[in-house]
Amino acid sequence: MKFFEQLRKKIVLNKSWATVPTADKQGVLRTIRKDFYDGFITDLMTFDAFALAEIVMSEKLKEKFDLTQADEVIALNVYSAQKKLPEYKEKYEILMDPKGPYKLDEILASELGATLMAFDHESDANERLTLMERIRNKMLDEEVGYTADLFHAVVYVNGEAQQWTEVAALLKQFRGGSTTSVKPEMKTVTYIRQNMIYCFENSVKIELQDSLDAFEQRYFSYH
Repeated sequence: MKFFEQLRKKIVLNKSWATVPTADKQGVLRTIRKDFYDGFITDLMTFDAFALAEIVMSEKLKEKFDLTQADEVIALNVYSAQKKLPEYKEKYEILMDPKGPYKLDEILASELGATLMAFDHESDANERLTLMERIRNKMLDEEVGYTADLFHAVVYVNGEAQQWTEVAALLKQFRGGSTTSVKPEMKTVTYIRQNMIYCFENSVKIELQDSLDAFEQRYFSYH
């Protein structure tokens, strides 16, 4: 962090800006400082230094920059990587607030779904399932489609919670629907096949198998 402090102190405008009005200089300098924070946080996340990224994020907040959806999503990733559920939920609520500035779309829904997958502690299972269900309900209300990553995340979260009836229902929902409603990848089918051994109720397992076969035939049959 000493290196970070040294770099931050050196963010100044050169002599060519001497005759520029003070307000303009302050605006440019503020933009440069924000870009510096954003770049530094991104680099730290690239190298999985999420604890340091959180510290830099806190320092950035002190600058009172206007927060954007991208800032909130970065925070989601930082907190989910560290499995900090209370802090994560604060950002989740901001992004999901129906009266807030952000609109749920495929990209945001995918970010929410992917970051929820990180909370794999047993104590977080029910909370994670509830948060995922809220995303799905809002998607339905706002007619948001499923990306491959989001669909996989929904299946994964329900599968890990042993909600195989829900997984079967999800497969049924899309096996006869429009291909624009979901964009699945084979990794999701593979996950279900590898984990359905943990579905111990025979009637549910049969339903799941039939739904999966029909789903795979619809989206991955090339004959």
